[in-house]
Amino acid sequence: SDGIFLGGIYLGEQLLSTMHPASQQKLIGYLPQEPHLYQGTLQENLLLFQAAPPERCMQALRLAQLEDFYHQLPEGLSTRCGDSGQKLSQGQLKRLGLARLILQNNSVMLLDEPTAGLDEHTETRIIHALDVIAKGRTMIISSHHPAMLQLADNIIDLQAYLPREENDAPC
Repeated sequence: SDGIFLGGIYLGEQLLSTMHPASQQKLIGYLPQEPHLYQGTLQENLLLFQAAPPERCMQALRLAQLEDFYHQLPEGLSTRCGDSGQKLSQGQLKRLGLARLILQNNSVMLLDEPTAGLDEHTETRIIHALDVIAKGRTMIISSHHPAMLQLADNIIDLQAYLPREENDAPC
């Protein structure tokens, strides 16, 4: 390295890279573009090896706009999901990932395209839910959807940081 330090990510007063990985995991939650569906029950897929009462699971499902889906399931939270059980659409899987993130209750949440592939009505309801859960948290959201801008306190247009070739037309 040439000794140039460009900055760091701090949580409170502590540099993230100096934190123990277990502490980082407790503080930071992540919603990928394509959450994974594990072979198991809906409750197991929601909790991912953590403990929470059924009421919290239901609250997370409600906020993630999965309550109607839940009420159609034959065995509720005990319904098996995946190849050997209940199938989920891409939109339902995206919202299941959001419900997981809600249950993790992290101080910092990273969300990658949280409304991609959702219809406009569901997107509006998800944005409202994100606004509710954002209170007292830091959310970093990557999105191409203009509707997501209403959640933002700060917007960073990454397009402005991409190198431009001399022959490139302006975007």
